[in-house]
Amino acid sequence: MRLRDLEDKELISLQDGRRIGYFGDADLVFSGETGEIVGLEINTKSSILQFFSEKRVSLIPWRAVKKVGKEVIILDASAEADVDTFTDL
Repeated sequence: MRLRDLEDKELISLQDGRRIGYFGDADLVFSGETGEIVGLEINTKSSILQFFSEKRVSLIPWRAVKKVGKEVIILDASAEADVDTFTDL
């Protein structure tokens, strides 16, 4: 499978079925030492109102990816304790 084949797939939480985003909107994070994929960096909004929302960046560990299907990628949200979330500067 090529990386461009993943582009249009939705990222879905295994626990509650919520849509996290699209793979094409995420950035891959690589280890500088090993070159391995560390995780997915996803931009999210913390508020419904776009004007007053705080932009946040979430790093989802690559080990949270459980299944790649035809249209979706299933992520294990129980790895949420390992997800680093920080305010974009």
